[in-house]
Amino acid sequence: MKQLISEFNSEYRNYSAIGYNNYQFTEDDNKGKPDTLQSLTILGIDACVIPKSIIKDSTSIYAKANSQDILRKDNDGIFLKEENGKKYIYLCELKSSFLEGNIIKAKDQIVGAYIKLHSLFSALQSYNPSEWSIRGIIASYSPSIEKISDLQRKMENGDIKTRFCFNLQRDKKYIMPEANCKRSFFPLHVPEITIYHISVPDKTENYTIDFNDII
Repeated sequence: MKQLISEFNSEYRNYSAIGYNNYQFTEDDNKGKPDTLQSLTILGIDACVIPKSIIKDSTSIYAKANSQDILRKDNDGIFLKEENGKKYIYLCELKSSFLEGNIIKAKDQIVGAYIKLHSLFSALQSYNPSEWSIRGIIASYSPSIEKISDLQRKMENGDIKTRFCFNLQRDKKYIMPEANCKRSFFPLHVPEITIYHISVPDKTENYTIDFNDII
């Protein structure tokens, strides 16, 4: 991982990755808005954080190309972590509600951010995508009991997107197999992605959690 970060910082100098033990990821659109999730601080990540601005700034080419919508989305944070000899790319997204549309959008933002980051990494000599596992983190206000019941009812009626939302909040984790990703996001090459959910107390503006309590 150190070699990849070194090459990344050498080639993308204005977006250099920096190592952090604790880090605060922010939802810039919610800054100063009461009763919205404005930031997520993760303690003990012991990781290299890549500025999210590089994903935002690379979006314009996909907008000009009229690419599919996920490539025109940004996300709220990226960090790279190596643990027990395994390498991980984490992509974070913050939402102020557990509405299906918001959670599906967060999932798509994570996928789109990964694809753009993968494109940037692919120019670097030490990057081998097969060495990296992809993880997403969605932090949102906890769904109400009524909302959970509504999700379950829709899921039982065969709504696939609702099934993703229901299982994510129930298990706090959802594995998106590579075959499903390739089918859903064709013709883009999307590997298996595991998404974790953080339930944030309602109206909490700045939330803090330990990394080990997420995974």
